[in-house]
Amino acid sequence: EIKTKQDREITEEWALVTEEKEPVFDAPPFTDISEERLQWVLDMTDKNPQVWGRSAEQQGKSTADAIRDDAEEIIEAASDAFQKSSAALARELEDVAFR
Repeated sequence: EIKTKQDREITEEWALVTEEKEPVFDAPPFTDISEERLQWVLDMTDKNPQVWGRSAEQQGKSTADAIRDDAEEIIEAASDAFQKSSAALARELEDVAFR
């Protein structure tokens, strides 16, 4: 989590400097992506709670635990995507620095 926070801060600082000249990213910020995805999970449980309940029962978990596990997987996937983006951003910064 600390690494993700540091990556986000570095990205935001870099974006402030470079986006004055031209926009670099048109995707929503990392935090918006995870909130969107989490909201999607919650919406899905609202639309069809029986499916979540059956799935949880089959796994021997409560519905809340099943939802929590799914949310954790989504957050993990979002974090991985952000880290890959940070690595790509670092390569781009190196390219710019050596021009």
